[in-house]
Amino acid sequence: MALFSSFEYSRETQKTSISWNLVGLDSGNITVLTNDSNVSELIWLRTDDSSLLYINRTNADIRGGIELWLSNTASFEKSYVCPSRYKTASLPGLFSGLKTAITERGDIKFLVYGQSYRNGTAYNKELAATPLSTAHIYDNIFVRDWDTWFTTTFNAVFSGTLKKEEGAGPNLRYSLDAPLRNLVAGMKDLESPSPPFGDSSDYDLSANGIWVAFKSKAPELPRAHHPASYIYIVPHDASMEPELINGPDSPLTRHGITIDSNSPSFSPDSRHIAYFQIESISYKSDRRVLYVYTIHSKEIFPAVAHDWDRSQGSVKWTVDGKNLIVHACYEIV
Repeated sequence: MALFSSFEYSRETQKTSISWNLVGLDSGNITVLTNDSNVSELIWLRTDDSSLLYINRTNADIRGGIELWLSNTASFEKSYVCPSRYKTASLPGLFSGLKTAITERGDIKFLVYGQSYRNGTAYNKELAATPLSTAHIYDNIFVRDWDTWFTTTFNAVFSGTLKKEEGAGPNLRYSLDAPLRNLVAGMKDLESPSPPFGDSSDYDLSANGIWVAFKSKAPELPRAHHPASYIYIVPHDASMEPELINGPDSPLTRHGITIDSNSPSFSPDSRHIAYFQIESISYKSDRRVLYVYTIHSKEIFPAVAHDWDRSQGSVKWTVDGKNLIVHACYEIV
C-alpha cells in the first residue's frame, strides 16, 4: 500500500482542496484517507503496515503551534481519540518537514524545521510581541536575484523523540519525552534550511536516529556576494556542536572548493552521507557532483559518476546501501 496527496482547484470558489489517498499496489484501488485541510504532512512509521504519523496544523493547547498525531489507516477519520488514533505531541510553533527514524528500543526520533530566535527558542507568529517600530537596520545587504530581506528570526532544524511507553499491541502509546532541541542555533550564523528556497531536502536523519546532517550557508562569507554552503553533522540529541565535513580548510575537500553543497542523504546503515557539491567557484549554476562521506573517518570520495555530463538534482540510497539512485535533468535541444 502507498500513500499520496492530491490537490484540486475550484474555479468557482477559487480555493484549493487537498486529500490524502491510499493506493493498493497489487489491486490499484484508490481510497481517500482524509480530506482534512489541517493535515499538512503524513508519513508511514514503518513499524507495521498501517501506522502513520502526521502533522495537524492546529493546536488546541498553544495558539500558533501544531500537533503530532499517531493513527492507523483504519482509524484515521474517527472523530474521537482512541488507542489507534491519538495526539502524541504539542509543538510550540509552525513546523514542517517531518522526518523520522525508529530506534532499536522502538522510540521514534524525528526532525522538523521552523523559525527560531537567536537564542534557539522556536518563533511563534501568533504569540510574538508586536514591535513598536517597523524600521530595520542592516549591517550588510542581501540583494540578489531572490529579492528577500532578512528578519530577526532564522530557519532552524529541531529534533525530538516520541518515547515508547509501557504497553503492547493496541495499548502501545508514544509521547514527547522532552522539549524540542534546536540543532542549528549552537553555532553563530548557521541556518538550515537555507533561505529563501530551502526545504526539508536540506537536512536528513540517519536510520538509527543518532545523526543529523544539514546544509547551511558558509558563516564566514557574506551571503549577498557568495553562494557557498557546507554540510554539517550533529547528534540528534544535540550533545555536541555541529561539525563541518566539507569546508574550504577541511582535508576532505578537493582543491579547497568553496561553493554550494546540498541534499545530504544517509545510507541505510547510517555510516555514509551522500551529498552534492558544485565545483566551480566562479559559476553558481555549474553542474553538481556527487560525493560520499564516511562518518567518523577522513574518507570522502566522488561517486562513480564524477565525470558525468549531467547535473544531479536528488539522490536516494537503495535499501541494501550498495547503490545510489540519482535524478538528473535531460534536455533534448
